[in-house]
Amino acid sequence: MVRLLYGRMMMDNRVPLIQTSELFLQASNLMICTLPLQQQIQGCHNELTLLISLEAATQEELARLSDLKDEIWGCRIEVQSLRLKAKRLVKQARYIRFGDVEKPIESVSHC
Repeated sequence: MVRLLYGRMMMDNRVPLIQTSELFLQASNLMICTLPLQQQIQGCHNELTLLISLEAATQEELARLSDLKDEIWGCRIEVQSLRLKAKRLVKQARYIRFGDVEKPIESVSHC
């Protein structure tokens, strides 16, 4: 950019050489002064890129955790169903053990 600016100034014969040199020096100093800012901008860009990738990973992890939560909920329902089935089987076993086989299981009120 500085070379392009300097080249344009040299092509224009109306600009004195001293003024052209001063402008070139000012442009060079400006580029040097903005170098730390450019490095900070690059650092911010790198950090932003990292944050975006971390956000994507976090979203994937949240989706996985949501799936696990649904799976756990399904397991709880299944466990509850198995407990009820176990209670019915225990009642049935008690009636079989005590010889009261003909009595329907649904009418039993005690365990």
